[in-house]
Amino acid sequence: MTQQLSLFSQDEVPTEEVLSKCCVACGEDKPLSDFPMLRRGIGERNTLRSVCKECHSKAVAVVGDYRKKNPLPQDHCCPLCGRDEKAFHREGRYRTQSPFSVDHNPETLKVRGWICNPCNSSMGLAKHSIDVLKNMIDYLKA
Repeated sequence: MTQQLSLFSQDEVPTEEVLSKCCVACGEDKPLSDFPMLRRGIGERNTLRSVCKECHSKAVAVVGDYRKKNPLPQDHCCPLCGRDEKAFHREGRYRTQSPFSVDHNPETLKVRGWICNPCNSSMGLAKHSIDVLKNMIDYLKA
């Protein structure tokens, strides 16, 4: 049996009701009310953003400014997965919206450029951690 790699540290698994969380951008532990909602669920099962409202507002401004000054290039391909808009359409995805978003470092607010939404989400779910992504690579190789 293959040994399961731990992609996330054990201290991230809540054992009791969580009343606060740490913003991945500023690193501060803040009450849940300081985090904007990412997705509304059923009942109390809502998903909060990984960055606090203050950091989220700063990021929205930086990304918006970048979008105005650097529109999505024609026939753009994601620099990570290599897919272009036509590839997403062939997959039956992103027919009413762009498959691309502006990626930025949540800690420094430095814009890295246009990447596809799935790759952007993947980096966010991996908490922009090189160690987590290396663990994922090792896991895929097993």
